[in-house]
Amino acid sequence: MCSVKYIIPEFSLLSEVIATECGLEVGNIFYFAASMHSLQRDEKVLQEALTLPAPPSVKMPIMPKIPTPLSEIRILTILEAQMRHESSSITGFRMREWIRRCKSELDPYWAQFGILLLTAVARKNNAFQDYTEACKELNSYFKDFMPVSV
Repeated sequence: MCSVKYIIPEFSLLSEVIATECGLEVGNIFYFAASMHSLQRDEKVLQEALTLPAPPSVKMPIMPKIPTPLSEIRILTILEAQMRHESSSITGFRMREWIRRCKSELDPYWAQFGILLLTAVARKNNAFQDYTEACKELNSYFKDFMPVSV
């Protein structure tokens, strides 16, 4: 089952990147679903989801125009590919190096996405201390939604 909680932020971010690159302001974004069916096998998960409280609203900072989003995304994708390649060795001191690298190679807005990727590396490595260290570097608009444990 594809999770809407991941798709909506991705499309929202992509919309903002396109608008910023074109010199436009982002307005309200509305999403429409053509199909809202569910499968019987997913009924238990859906029933549980209906009992959960709505998540709090989050206001992201405005995406900077300079450096351009596409130039930062290029750097971020290179870093992400290197993180994937080196993920098993990104622990302890190397995690701190990678956090510094994200902060030095990316604009502060985009560095947050790099550090968010590092939390995924730490989770993959089951490295709670590294995960906690990376989470401490996140701004509240990300940190408040991070799981407490790996």
